[in-house]
Amino acid sequence: MNKESRRTWFLVPMLYMSVQLIGNACLTRAIVLNLKWIWLLLGINILLFIVGLLWFHLISVLVVIRIAQRSLTFTEINIFFVFILGAVGVTICTILDLAQSLFFMGLLDSAQPLKLLTCFFWGFGVWIVGFTFIRWCYQNQKKMPIGAEWGIYIFSFQVYTVACHKMAAEFFSPLTSGVSSLVTILLIVLWCCFLGEIGQRYFLHKLFCDKTKEK
Repeated sequence: MNKESRRTWFLVPMLYMSVQLIGNACLTRAIVLNLKWIWLLLGINILLFIVGLLWFHLISVLVVIRIAQRSLTFTEINIFFVFILGAVGVTICTILDLAQSLFFMGLLDSAQPLKLLTCFFWGFGVWIVGFTFIRWCYQNQKKMPIGAEWGIYIFSFQVYTVACHKMAAEFFSPLTSGVSSLVTILLIVLWCCFLGEIGQRYFLHKLFCDKTKEK
């Protein structure tokens, strides 16, 4: 199995966990409308999140083993940390939405304990962003990855950006607002780098084809 296929494994747990971004919104709407299948929707959301979390831990263990064996490249290690960032973002969104849903359902007296738990994940995500940026600065080839890596980079930063904005709404402060703005700017820069790389490759390929035709 080639490296491109192996890197797509990182997307599997995030896809399972990311269902919560839609599922919890549907659950909140179902609670407001007082629908009968609230418990079924809650169970499906929790089940998919658990499956994604188990996938996440399985892949994390495999990656840690390979890091210990020094069989991963510099780029693959960076991808792993960005993958963790996406999982952290999904976890923050899930906990915040789930806490609100459980509170509305009367299963929690207060949603604050679960909301405070997200502060730990949020801080861990900030550390990952800084750590990944530092590693990227020391990387020999500073090019925007195109391929399976692109999905991991873009998706992870998008999810964590959403999580940061949720945290800024729940815990309004200059720190949370500043971090959410910074991550948003990084996401925009990431998209610009990607589109620029795509455009550059397209035009270079087109020029190359024209030269061969001329010959």
